[in-house]
Formats: sequence, C-alpha cells, structure tokens
Amino acid sequence: ADGPTQCRDGHLPGVLPAINGDVNPVSLRDTVRKYNGGSGPFFCPEFYPGWLDHWGEAHAVVPAGKLIPGLDALLSAGVSVNLYMLHGGTNFGFTSGANYGGRFQPQPTSYDYDAPLDEAGRPTPKYFALREVILRNLPPGARVPEPPPALPVIEIPPVELTETAPLFDGLPGPIISERTLTMEEAGVGAGYILYRTTLSSPAGGRLEIEELRDYGIVFLDGRRIADLDRRHRQKALSIPSGAGDRTLDILVENGGRINYGRQLTDNRKGITGGVTLNGAPLRGWKIYPLPLADIASWDFSGGGAGDLPAFHRGEFSLDRTGDTFLDMSAWGKGCVWVNGHNLGRFWYIGPQQTLYCPGTWLKTGRNEVVVLELGGTSASRAVSSTPAFSVRGLTRPVLDSLRGDALAPPPPSREPGTLVPDSADHVLAGTFSPGDSAQVFHFPVRTARYFCLESLSSLAGDPFASASELYLLDPSGVRLDRAGWTVPWVESEELVAEDGRAENAIDGDRESIWHTGWGSGQPPHPHSLVVDLGEETGVAGFVYLSRTGNAPGKIREFNLYLRSTPFRRK
Repeated sequence: ADGPTQCRDGHLPGVLPAINGDVNPVSLRDTVRKYNGGSGPFFCPEFYPGWLDHWGEAHAVVPAGKLIPGLDALLSAGVSVNLYMLHGGTNFGFTSGANYGGRFQPQPTSYDYDAPLDEAGRPTPKYFALREVILRNLPPGARVPEPPPALPVIEIPPVELTETAPLFDGLPGPIISERTLTMEEAGVGAGYILYRTTLSSPAGGRLEIEELRDYGIVFLDGRRIADLDRRHRQKALSIPSGAGDRTLDILVENGGRINYGRQLTDNRKGITGGVTLNGAPLRGWKIYPLPLADIASWDFSGGGAGDLPAFHRGEFSLDRTGDTFLDMSAWGKGCVWVNGHNLGRFWYIGPQQTLYCPGTWLKTGRNEVVVLELGGTSASRAVSSTPAFSVRGLTRPVLDSLRGDALAPPPPSREPGTLVPDSADHVLAGTFSPGDSAQVFHFPVRTARYFCLESLSSLAGDPFASASELYLLDPSGVRLDRAGWTVPWVESEELVAEDGRAENAIDGDRESIWHTGWGSGQPPHPHSLVVDLGEETGVAGFVYLSRTGNAPGKIREFNLYLRSTPFRRK
C-alpha cells in the first residue's frame, strides 16, 4: 500500500505495487506496470471516503459528491478498490493513537472517520451513494443483498453521579527509584502514571519536565498548580517557595502512541527525560503505575475531591437496551466506564463530545457508570450547585464541536508592514542543496541583534518556503544559545491547515517546521523571516536544517541579512 511516488523508493521486485488514493485509473495502471513489469492486477488498497480526527482540531468531513467520480472511474476501468474506512470504529479504553504533524496530535476515542457506516455501524447517506456506484459496476450476474436494519439506539435520562473516590486515595504500592522511570520501565503500557518526590529545600523557581509524554498535572502539597500539554510543547512552570518538606506530585497521561512516521521508534511514555528544579535534577521518587484496568478497588465512600482527579459513580436502570452516546460535553478531561467497560477518553476541547456505548454493554435493570474526571482545565466542568455530577445518553453522536483550549498559547503577534532589506545588511547569498543534513555557511564576523532569512526559490519549484531549524554561529563556530530568541516579523506562515508558525524554526524540535501559507492562500516568493536574538552578539555563520524527506517548500536560493537595529518596514 503505497502512494504513487513512494513506489520509486520502496518497491521490491516481484512484489505487487498497490496505489493508495489515486482516483486516476490511467496513472495507477502506468505506475503498477512501471514497477511490476506486467499487466496487473490493478488495486487501490486505500480509497479514502473519510479521514481521522485529532483532539483540538476540526472534525474531518469528506462529502460524498467528492468521492463518487473517483470511485466510478476506478471501478469502470477494472481497478479493484478497498474503502479505507468502510466502517467507522471506536478506540475503546486507552487504545487511541496519535500522529505527528510538526507537533504531537493525539487522536480521540471516536474513529467514526466520516465513514459510510458510522461508528455504531449504521448506514449513512454516503453509504447509499457509494453503494449505487458499486451496483452499476458489478460483474454480470453478481448480486448484492440489501443492508440489514440498523441496531436500536436509546436515550438515557441524566444520571446523577453522587459517589466520589479521589484518585490519590487508592494508589497501589509505589516503585522506589532515584530517577523518574518511563511508563514502560515501570511496567505499564497505557493509562496514567504518578511521580512523587519530596522537596526538602524551601526555594521555589523553575520546574522543568524533560520529554513529558503526553499530558501532565502538577500538584504541590496536594494543591493543583499547573497543567502541561505536549501538544503545545509545554514542559516548565514556576513553583512557589515554602517552608519545610513539600510533596511534589506529577500525574502523567499517556495520550496515545504515534502510529505513523519516523517517531515510531521513539514512543516511550510518562516522563522520558528527567525533572529539574532551577537546573538541578530532582531525585528520590515514588512512582505509581496506574493502568486502571480494574477500578473496583477504589473506595467510593469518601467526600468530594475539589479540583483533584477523582472517580465519580452513579447507577441507572433500563427496561430495554440499545446503543447510546454518552454526552460528556459538561465535563473536563478523563475517561468513562459503563458496567466495567472502559468506553475511552473525553476532553472538553473536542471535536468529540460524546462516547459511544454499545448496547451489548448495557443490561436491563441496574447499570453502573463511573467517570474519572481529571478536572482543572475546563470552565464548563460539571460542578453544579450540588456535589453531584451527571451524564446522559443521546441517540446521535456529537463529533464536531470544538471548544476553546485553556492551555493553548495565544496566536503569534507580528509587527505590521513590509520588510525593506538594506544592502548594507546583506551578509550571504547562497543555494541550499537537496537532502536533510544541516547546511553550514561561514562569513566574516558581524555584530548583530537581528537576522533575516529571505527565501528566493524552492528546490521543487513551488511557491513555498520552510525550515525545520535555523541557527547562527559565534566567531568560534559554536551555535549560539537560542533561549531568548523571538520572531517579531514573518512575511508568511501557515496557521490554519497546520502548525507552520515561524517560531517552529527556532524551537529545537526537528519535526516541527516553519511553513509559508498554503491552506488559505499561497503567496509567491520571496519569503522573509526575521529573528530577534534579544541582544547584540558576534555572528560568523549560519545553519539551515530543512524539513525532512521529499517535501514541498525546501528552500533553494536564499539571502541572509544581519543588523543591530530592527529591520525597516513600510
């Protein structure tokens, strides 16, 4: 299963090429013949009637009208087609994965996929539209039965969850370790993990968690002081000073393992680096693995949990069963169990606001629902005037409701105007070569506070510019510290279709990139990016790391400018 261009580098002699997503039967046939040396068979293993979602991003929708011509063209030309996906699904429990598109992108519980058969197996209008195409392309004599009736769905009136069990009150025995352990080292592959240590110094300062994966909640003496989200590359906070020994807790959620691309080989979870306070490593940890495979041991006789993570339990009775969708839109972040079955995660940011509960997991008579609410980040968290929390069951899912993300950084603020480079600031004109290695350029020492990279063309001849990382070298050839660098101005950056903001070029993450606009407009070259170093310093070299792979926007011709005062604009 390859894209048309992937066959060039990945094909093995004698192995049939199969081309994903190619709705042109002529080019598909040509590609298969080129690499197979024969007459077929011709197969599209992944024809996409929908697409997957990520937390915090819009729900993917592919209209049926966009699919019909392509599918008809393939089938009428004798090309075999596999619909990926025909049937939407659910990442029950902690099985949801993640992607990496310049940043960590965890996938929600629902894998509805806008597929022809929805998450609950019900035919959609898209199903019947695609079915018509298939029927008119059937071989002579072939017959297709009518689809069976959909399974029943039910509503469940609001259920009060009146019993509470604080998460920290039912912890297992700890693992004792001088350093933090990854989840894998602690013997747990999914769920949560709690790290606890004692701060014997009264000093506060900068607490930094290296390689937090993927969502962390920090507590000091039982008081929640910060939430940190890997999606936003958050890993540090300021903690206050205090007298005596203090307990530091860091609860970490495994948000899903990256399931495609280069990051497959670096998929450890928990705290995968270490923890420092003002640069000094913190040691002496108690580590509590929390796979939450069985929550029956938690004691629900306690009182409220305030802003701390807790389980909330309630019961409801049914006189008939059927599929339903639990409405979690009034909650914050966590997961849900119904009759002991983990339905998966919820998160107020959306786009998913309901959890699919199959009717086979419900019973006539008494049923139990338990919600783990991590709390703390949602203004809409369901804390009513009474201590009760509640859920209800809907007959349809809500998969397309995005909400404001309390942890999201504000959009970048840019100074207006058009850059006017001065010839006196010009220090370098050059050409980048193809490839992914760092490209280094040296020049006579200049004292500067600002630099500007101007892209004049791309290697692929497209209108884009991009960069993975940009560095400057000091007079001895050492890369300058970028801790105080900022981006006061950029001519173009993609902020809609992907995270292509200019700051990605100086963030230390090889996989994140600055990319000029393409989702809602594609301005032509030249493209310029200005960086403020924070102070004047001697500069004698420049390093460019392109985005990796055979991708658009890799810069070819460029200019580099340096100056001590801000660049002029008009």
